[in-house]
Order: sequence, then structure tokens, then C-alpha cells
Amino acid sequence: MCHDGSVGGTAMIRLLACVAAISTGCSTSANIGTTSSGAPELSTTTSLVLAADTRVTPASLLDTADVCRIADATDTHSATNNAPSTSGFPRREMAAPTTSLRLLVMPVSTPDIPYDVDDHAALVAAMPEFERYFETVSYGRAAVTYDIADFADHVVLDRTAQSYGLIPGDRAETWDFIRAAAREIPVRYDVGNYDIVAFDVGADPAANFWGTAVPMPDDPVRAESGEVRYATLSGGWQPASWRLIAHEVAHVWLGFEDLYNTEPNPNYDGTFWFWDLMNSYRGEAPELIAWHRFLAGWLDDEQIRCVSNAAPTTSIHFLSPVQDSAATPKAIVRPLGNGAVLVVESRRKMGYDVAEPGVLVYAFDTSIPGGRGPVIARGELTLDPARRPIVDRFVIPLGDKLTTDGVRVTLLASDESGDLIQFDVL
Repeated sequence: MCHDGSVGGTAMIRLLACVAAISTGCSTSANIGTTSSGAPELSTTTSLVLAADTRVTPASLLDTADVCRIADATDTHSATNNAPSTSGFPRREMAAPTTSLRLLVMPVSTPDIPYDVDDHAALVAAMPEFERYFETVSYGRAAVTYDIADFADHVVLDRTAQSYGLIPGDRAETWDFIRAAAREIPVRYDVGNYDIVAFDVGADPAANFWGTAVPMPDDPVRAESGEVRYATLSGGWQPASWRLIAHEVAHVWLGFEDLYNTEPNPNYDGTFWFWDLMNSYRGEAPELIAWHRFLAGWLDDEQIRCVSNAAPTTSIHFLSPVQDSAATPKAIVRPLGNGAVLVVESRRKMGYDVAEPGVLVYAFDTSIPGGRGPVIARGELTLDPARRPIVDRFVIPLGDKLTTDGVRVTLLASDESGDLIQFDVL
């Protein structure tokens, strides 16, 4: 796919945008509050200023969302954990429908990583945010419940974590560890009542294994109370991390792939920076991207502005922030062929994101397996002349316009409600 990464002059376009919207007031600042958990939050009341702009192309002139439901061009396994997954349509069915999840969190102790009361207290304190996260990113469409096993009931294994390779972690036999732990789940926990079992070991910086998701529907583990078909493993150097647990659960619940690239190793977050839970769960913007929400069925067809070759060559779109629960358009999507799409979405310091606000443009290439960088940020659009691109291993272009993949994307105006964007097919 062609990508020249060119960006245009910020100051002039911002001035023109303000002149065009002088009656409404041009602003790139957000009305930011905080949630009870301390996460930044923006009002979900969508302004009629940009949304009602008469230049917005009617949806009737665009393609239906079905045109943008591209099929996955790869096989159904991730390159990083061999877990069945998909980034195209139809989404692969996994442990449960995307509308519900029942999770059992089972702590595990080993002779060299004993699980103690402090570990348990930290896990109990962390997990409510796990539930809130998925209810938030699904716009309330996913009912998530979980139970944490009592401290007295945590699994105790005879073998050391080191014998499984969890210490130091570079040769971790996580599948064997999970299967051994699953066989020891106390009978009082009926595993048949849960879709996924999340195993978590105690805090130990030496246990630097990566979290793991294990689908076992064809070869389940028999516990005393039933069969464990889907499981995850977390903890060690990342103890009581609800974000890590959420990342691994999303593999076996939603079928999502790892978005980062492990080649050359390690190159985590190298092509998509800190966006999305499946790319950088420890980063500044763990809110799910619009493509993932579309894939999960959490965005309605009317919220996808699909632009294929049948649509006008020039179109104008209003997008509200992807974190906003209002039933407004959330993404411009253009099929690129060969299992790839270009996606444009609005992001704000809202929900679980603390990254600078703007418009994110990225390509999702389903011909690239998970763990090999299937998504690449093409650029960020902003009208803020003070913004500077982040410079590290991978530099994402920053400006008010971007030419990439045969299109030009221009940010016309921006306020707390969202962004007005011109999309030109070249």
C-alpha cells in the first residue's frame, strides 16, 4: 500500500476553520471531568454545531457498512500465541457472545512465587475497573461479571514457577502451567458457570513472562467441577493488573489479535504507539479503536461512514470521539483491497485515554497476522499549532492534512463534540 505520510500547514487551516465556524466558536479544547475511578471523561452530549454542518455528505450518498465489512485475509491464528483470532468479518466466535462475559479469577501459588494476602487485596481492588472498562468501551452493550476465588481457595501447585519457565520468563511454558492450575480448581467453583478462567500469580519482578490467552475448546482441561475451555494467565512482574487481564481476556472472548509487532524483538507498540488495549494496555490510550468496536458489534451500521469507489470522490464527515456513547458517526472506513482498510476516527482525553486529542488515521491489514503489526498509524490530525509528533522508533506524521493510501484526509474544524473531516479520493 502506498504511503507518503505528507502533512499540511496547521496554522492556516486552523484560521480558515475558525472563520468558517465563527458563529459557533472554534475550539480544540475539551470539557474534561473525571470519573469516580479517576479516569478522564468528556461529556457525552454531542454538540449540534459541527454535527449539523450543511457540508456533511448525506449517508445516502455513501456506501453501506456491509461494503466495509472486509474478510480476514490471514488464517485464524495469531503469530504470537497461536490463539484463534480474526481482525476481519465475520468475527470468529470465541468463549462467549460479545454481549456478555462471565469470568472466574483464580489466584495461583507456587513454592517460589507464594500468593499472599497482599497479592489478594491488590487483585480484589483492581478488578472492578476490569468490569467498568468493558462496559464503557462497549457503550453498555456488554454485561460483564466476575468472581474472584476466596484467598483460602487459591490454587497451590507443587511444581515451581521456574520449572514452568515463568522465571525468568523467556522460556515460559504457560500452556502447561495453565492446564496444571485448571486441574486444581476447587470443586466449590463450578467452572461450567463461567466462560473464561483467569489465572493470576503473585507479585514477583523475576517472573517476567508475558501474559497468555489459551483457547482449549477442542481439548479442555477437566477440573473437579467441569471443563475449562478458555483461560488466561497474568501476574508476576505485572501483578494485579486489570489491564493485562483485560488484554488477555479480549483474545479469547472477543477474538482480537495483538496489534503490536514483535519483529525485530522486542518492538512492542512500534507501529501504533499507545492506541488500543490490544496494542499497548499499559499506554496512554487503551480505549478500543473504532475498528475493534465495529468488529464486536458495538457500533451500529449508521455509525460507520463507508467510502468505497462507489462513493463521491470528495465527502465531508462529522465524527464524534470514539469514546462518546452518543449514537453518532464514529469512523470513516475505506476498503483498500487484499484484506486491508483505512480508518479515520476522533479521539479525546476521555474515558480511559489521556493522550492528546485529535484525529487518528490508521491502516488495518488483515493479511498480516496478530503480533506482526497488522495495524499501522498513518498519522494524527490536529489544528493545534503547538502539538509536536512523538519521536522514537516510529514517528507518526502530525498536521492538519494527510495524504496516504490514495486519499487525502483534511481536518476542517474541531471542538469538544468531535471533528469535521474532508475525505478526498485521489
